[in-house]
Amino acid sequence: MLNIYKTDLVTGETREADKIEKGCWIFLKDPSEAEIEKVSA
Repeated sequence: MLNIYKTDLVTGETREADKIEKGCWIFLKDPSEAEIEKVSA
């Protein structure tokens, strides 16, 4: 399972993101090989 979160610098709130981008938080729980490759690319 792959969850991606981004923190809004203005409000300080964390929201779920659709894609990996600079400054995001990535949480992996029992990841598949495809998810590991996506994060490491």
